[in-house]
Amino acid sequence: MIAGLVLLFHILGLLGSVHAVMTARTAQGAIAWAVSLNTFPYAAVPAYWVFGRRKFEGHVETFQKQDAQLRQFLNEFQSSLAPYEIAREERVPDYEALKTLARSPLLGSNDVELLIDGEATFDSIIEGIGRARHSVLVEFYIVRDDGLGRRLQQAMMAKAREGVRVLFLYDGIGSYGLTRAYRDELQDAGVEVSPFRTTQGRGNRF
Repeated sequence: MIAGLVLLFHILGLLGSVHAVMTARTAQGAIAWAVSLNTFPYAAVPAYWVFGRRKFEGHVETFQKQDAQLRQFLNEFQSSLAPYEIAREERVPDYEALKTLARSPLLGSNDVELLIDGEATFDSIIEGIGRARHSVLVEFYIVRDDGLGRRLQQAMMAKAREGVRVLFLYDGIGSYGLTRAYRDELQDAGVEVSPFRTTQGRGNRF
């Protein structure tokens, strides 16, 4: 009886590891499940049934739904670009190839500014925030509660108080030292603040 159960768990562990290798979202996840399912099948097999397979299937369903929404948004967005496409007579011979590669038309009314250093770059960013009329999206990997960070914060807060929608997205790892007071002040002024959702934390199985 016991020998039969042991054999059954090892068979289920082997089958589960094959399924994990074929369907896991990441290489690390596939390796972790494959090793645990074959080494400790008595605990890993029930765990995989609860946290592995169903979790993956949920991600597939979520991805399919979001992918359909994204495709609809892209179609609507590309249609809205039509009035800004450069005139056909202004197109270079390679226009169609570039359009195909970029999956987007070439648009007029654009310009480029060469920014030499960090000071010029952040001056341009602050100036751009100040000119916004409808919305501002500020996205950074590293933001610190220092002089430059405070300057950026004040620009976002001032624009939010004018009624412009301001969204601030930062990386939770790169900006690990960003103080709660800094974020609270932004939110109090009406800025929408959110960290980038990393895989760290209790929700990450590996």
